[in-house]
Amino acid sequence: ASPEVAALPLPANARRELPALATLRRVPWRWALAPGAWYAELARDPGTGSVLLLGYLAPGRWLPAHRHLAEEDVLVLAGGFDDQQGRHEAGEYAIYPVGSEHRPVTEPDEACWCLARLERMNLLLGWRGWMQRLAGRPRAAAALKAAP
Repeated sequence: ASPEVAALPLPANARRELPALATLRRVPWRWALAPGAWYAELARDPGTGSVLLLGYLAPGRWLPAHRHLAEEDVLVLAGGFDDQQGRHEAGEYAIYPVGSEHRPVTEPDEACWCLARLERMNLLLGWRGWMQRLAGRPRAAAALKAAP
C-alpha cells in the first residue's frame, strides 16, 4: 500500500486492497440509483470477479433494497447506517450472507462512507431490479430465477 493508504485507520487487509489515494481521485463515481447514493469501484479480482467498492450515502438517504447473491463484507469508515441487522457505526464491520436482503438508511444529519467487498453483484429489488435487468444484465435475470 502507498504511504497515504498505510496511514488510514483501517485493518491491514483492507489497506492492502486500496490503491494509492492519487489513484482514487481519478476513479469514476457511479450513481447507485437513489438520490445521494454513489459508489466507486476501487479494485476487481479478475479471477473471482469480486469487487472492492467505496460507497457514499448522503444524510437522510437510502440505498435501494437489494438481495445478496453472494457474501458481502462492509466496513463503515465514517457516519453510519441502519438496516434490517440494526445500527452500523464508524469502525464496525458487517457481513451479509447469501440470500439476505436489506435497505441501508442514513440518519437525517449524518452521511455514511463504507468499504464493501462483493463476491457477486447484488440484485436490486422492486422497479430498480426491473431496470437493472432491462439495462442488459442477463446474469442478474438468471440470478433472479435461481435466487432463494
